[in-house]
Amino acid sequence: MPTNLSARKMNKYLRPALSFLLLLTMLVSFGQLSSFPSDYQLYPRNLSTNLAAVNIQGSYEQSSGYTELRLKRYRNGSLLGTTTVPLLYINGIANFSFSVDIPAELANYRFDLFAFNNAVETLVRTANNVVAGDAYIIQGQSNAVANIRGSYDASNDANSFSNAPNRPFVRVYGGASSTGNYSKRWFIGEGNAWFENDFNAGQWGMRMASNIAGTQGVPVCIMNGANPGRSITWFQRNDANPTDINSNYGRLLQRITEAGLKNNIRGVFWYQGENDAAGSLSSAQMSTTEYKNLFLELYNDWKSDFPNISRIYVAQIRFGCGMFTREGCLQIQEAQRQIAKELTDVSIISTNNTTHLLENTSANYCHYKLLEGYQKIGDWMSLIVRKQLYNATQLPSSVEPPKPTSAIFSAFSSPGIASQVNITLEDPNTTYTITGDLTSEFSLSGGSYTVTGVTLSGSQLLINFVRNSGTSTNPTAVNYLSHNNLPAPIITNAGGLGLVHFGEFPINQLPVATCIDIYESNDLFTTAKAISLNTVIKGNISSPTDGDWFQIQTTSTARNVKISLYNLPADYNVFLYDMNRKLIARSTKSGLTNEVLIYNGGPLNARYNILVSSSTGAFNIENCYSLYAETSSTQYAKNTKPTIVNALNAVSSPMEVTASNISSWGAAAIDIFPSPAISDMVVKFNAMDGRNITLRLVDMAGRELQRLAINANAGSNTRRMNVSGYTPGIYLLQVQEGEKISSKKVVVGFR
Repeated sequence: MPTNLSARKMNKYLRPALSFLLLLTMLVSFGQLSSFPSDYQLYPRNLSTNLAAVNIQGSYEQSSGYTELRLKRYRNGSLLGTTTVPLLYINGIANFSFSVDIPAELANYRFDLFAFNNAVETLVRTANNVVAGDAYIIQGQSNAVANIRGSYDASNDANSFSNAPNRPFVRVYGGASSTGNYSKRWFIGEGNAWFENDFNAGQWGMRMASNIAGTQGVPVCIMNGANPGRSITWFQRNDANPTDINSNYGRLLQRITEAGLKNNIRGVFWYQGENDAAGSLSSAQMSTTEYKNLFLELYNDWKSDFPNISRIYVAQIRFGCGMFTREGCLQIQEAQRQIAKELTDVSIISTNNTTHLLENTSANYCHYKLLEGYQKIGDWMSLIVRKQLYNATQLPSSVEPPKPTSAIFSAFSSPGIASQVNITLEDPNTTYTITGDLTSEFSLSGGSYTVTGVTLSGSQLLINFVRNSGTSTNPTAVNYLSHNNLPAPIITNAGGLGLVHFGEFPINQLPVATCIDIYESNDLFTTAKAISLNTVIKGNISSPTDGDWFQIQTTSTARNVKISLYNLPADYNVFLYDMNRKLIARSTKSGLTNEVLIYNGGPLNARYNILVSSSTGAFNIENCYSLYAETSSTQYAKNTKPTIVNALNAVSSPMEVTASNISSWGAAAIDIFPSPAISDMVVKFNAMDGRNITLRLVDMAGRELQRLAINANAGSNTRRMNVSGYTPGIYLLQVQEGEKISSKKVVVGFR
């Protein structure tokens, strides 16, 4: 109240205050309200109806003389209606209990409760700025507190309209005081405040909540229970007394219960772990297993005490905060990655595409300013929440961070000595980008190795390396380490999310080759290796994408060509091309059956290129195939069997196809759309005349997944195949007419 006022002005201020005190005295004397909304309260909505019930409960004594109650409801200041409730006295007391519904929307509601008697309405209680919406928990240490760091200016203000245009619809109840000394009131959220203050949502929490409110039209309550500089052990529940106010868990549980949200928490955001890696903030190093076990305890407690949680989001920490080693940090990062992989309702968000703030403390690089830090994290969090909990559409193509799905050896410096690891990233349909030199970010386990380069090929991350002196084995696992300060060097997807860090990610060990392929590298048409006629050639297909090219030349007297492929360790095929790269003959029998290819009537003294490969992605690094090329002055008969040299008990097969019978619908003539295919894919191809055609979908291991036999029409043909039940990735579509097969890659995408 102002001071040094005149008596007239004092009366102006005191009269309303005295009237309100008189009203409160009357209410205490004649009745009481046990349930009534508070200013700025958020009521949890029913997800099916989008409505929240606002409950009014209490009692009046008959001596009050009131005959009914009238609740007037206002939306953004405009009267919506009045609910009238008669007061029925029994033994001198009238108990009342009723509710009204409000929708979850970006609108404020006011409730005025009047007691009525003899045509006079007496205002009993009022509540302003009441909303309906969704509630979330933020928990963890200082990067979950996420108070303002660095200097205060407009660009670093999480409460500004530019950062949080929907802040009026971000609500908080009480605060995360470590003594439990918080105001039992509702507030508009505050993004910059320290955790001990009431109303703190945190900078990224404010950004996230404002984004959700603005895009989904639903107000959001943030219950931030974070406390800086704490180990995961500090956040555990006292199972003997879950509401123990001497524990962080108990204080948060009590506050959420008071707010009426215990059964309506939709999700939990966990940003913690810096204090569990050895460093200046902690002398103890927690192992991956230890951290996972402690998180699992928290996970089960959250699911028990907040039974309607839909999702839990884990922010993967970065190296920094005074940690001693990147390897120590990786113990925690790998635990967080495994948690999200193993628990179906947990998602991970990488935080590595951010810029650390340099602070003059032992923690050094640990926290973030708003721009390039907490604002980015809030944006990433809101996108994945909107996708998973609100089924939002028209989102960016990538709202989850890249993750590794498998690792194999994809190149060898000599037989059995690997020189490259191929890591497949989870989403094959996004665009991945490498910024900076990543050679120092990766390491290999199982010996001493030097990473010499890191490149991308679509969704394949290729890590080149060499063995160091004293190491005689291939690596067993790959590690992706983090660094502090700037984001780069980094791998990001189209959504700007960085690849999650991983430790001891196993490399699928392939058998060591027992034969020596002296013709490598011959993976391209232009690098085909010349071979002699009438000579057994030993070759090896060492990966799903490997193919071996050879070159032969006919003589001045022998123009007819026969190619035999036998001793097959996997399903390989053989193809013959002229020097204009035109396919002129093929042999593509399935399985391990020997192949033979005949081409009669070519020119004299002609050169040809031979390709040995697999249409299904089959390979076998352990064993080699045998290839035998020969020519003749007389044409080979159509039933000619393969020439088997020095092979016992070999199974021969008849000639499969000649150049004159090559089908006109090769891979280039097959059209598949859409790409990627999500539910159905459409296959379009041309046929020269009516014929029986088989469409076969196989995985990269050669397993048949789906077969469709059709009677094709002459001309254009279209068929639909359902792929909704298949794991996203690369497959092969085989179009077969009799013994002739053409294949084309198919991309199956995420729903």
